[in-house]
Amino acid sequence: MGHGGTSHTRSRAHLENINENGEGEIWVRGPNLMQGYFKKPALTQAVINQDGWLQTGDIGRLIESKYVQITDRIKDLSKPPQANTLLRHLCSYILQDPFI
Repeated sequence: MGHGGTSHTRSRAHLENINENGEGEIWVRGPNLMQGYFKKPALTQAVINQDGWLQTGDIGRLIESKYVQITDRIKDLSKPPQANTLLRHLCSYILQDPFI
């Protein structure tokens, strides 16, 4: 899907549940991340663990232990209030644009 570059100097990224291709879920931690969902502690606990790692829902790999390459999403569906959007198809369409 794309490259995210390196982490902010005070932030960290690592992979969890790494598969045989060296890909895993990207987790990030740092002072520049959200502290949680407003007045939704259960939802916050579902994505931020007790050590402060945010589970992004992105699948990727680390290149040279510092560059993040996003290769997939854990969930294909995003459910906005009005419609269901297939993120994979949307991303594929957007990435066809030479200016993106």
